Amino acid sequence: MAVMGSDTDSLRLGYVINLGNGDEYWTERGGGGVFFNGNRVTRKRRANVVSFNIGDGGVEEYIGRLLSLRGGKKRALGCASLELCLVATGSLDMMAYLGNGNRIRNVDVAAGVLAVRESGGAVVDERGGAEFRAGLDVSKRMNIVAVSDRNFLVDIL
Repeated sequence: MAVMGSDTDSLRLGYVINLGNGDEYWTERGGGGVFFNGNRVTRKRRANVVSFNIGDGGVEEYIGRLLSLRGGKKRALGCASLELCLVATGSLDMMAYLGNGNRIRNVDVAAGVLAVRESGGAVVDERGGAEFRAGLDVSKRMNIVAVSDRNFLVDIL
């Protein structure tokens, strides 16, 4: 759940719950940080775990780089908002949804996007350039890459 104005630049509050185990993540705009089960999260060192979901077509140039990341484990969890919160809390270094058949709706990930931003990470387009920005058009779908540390973008894009 996210509270925002007309676009993701106006995000004010984000809340995500893991329906499998009841874990709760929430964040507030303005440097308040990210909270996990009521406790403020402090940043950790690299987790050496990444998650990516690759749809059909349009991402051939990235597949080799993602699969050959040095060290660590590769996972595909399948819940973008939860994966974004795992990036924000340091449990994942990176998550990506890439490909023509795997684009996600901005309204489905808005709370997680805010959590990554408030934790000091970044959410960008599939090229690693433009910061994730979207309006409230629920029919629009896009590819995203989220990292816990901007320096990690150099390794993957």
